Amino acid sequence: MADAIFDHLEQDEPGYSVIVMKFADALKHSLQASLNEAGVKSDVYTEDTAKKSELRPLLVAYGEYCRSQNQNVWVDKVIENINTWADETVADSDSTGSVVLIPDLRYANEYQKLEALCIKRGWAYVPIYIERQGNLPANNAEAESIGLMAARGYFARDNALQVGFPDGSVELISQWARKFTQSMSLYR
Repeated sequence: MADAIFDHLEQDEPGYSVIVMKFADALKHSLQASLNEAGVKSDVYTEDTAKKSELRPLLVAYGEYCRSQNQNVWVDKVIENINTWADETVADSDSTGSVVLIPDLRYANEYQKLEALCIKRGWAYVPIYIERQGNLPANNAEAESIGLMAARGYFARDNALQVGFPDGSVELISQWARKFTQSMSLYR
């Protein structure tokens, strides 16, 4: 979804500065550095489906372990990257607005920290919870967290949006993303 919104914003709002910040990228960067340090020749950024399937359990376990030691580890890395991008890229641009897209927000602490960042910077916070049939959370902790967030109304607050799609519905997702980008003026 984030990639589809990104593509439509790039087309429809060329004056915007737009970036996609993924929790998975922070995790992959950290794990890749660890693998490199250990002398293991593996690319966690691979697009090869078989290699991705092989690496997924390691990525999930590594992410879970790091979160068990510091629940804010990944959101803090994403916030650091957002602040750098906003301070260095957006501040020096002629953009008419900026949009940070963060897919796969699955924990309440991540939601709260990102919301606080947006409030601090005077940005609109528009969390979009997407449910796709056949795409389950990576682990029990994620499933439990998403369930608690839904029960506590996180996906029904203020600007929050909740949408569902059948499995394999790439075209429907693209259509929804197009409609969302066309409504960006609501959040300015």
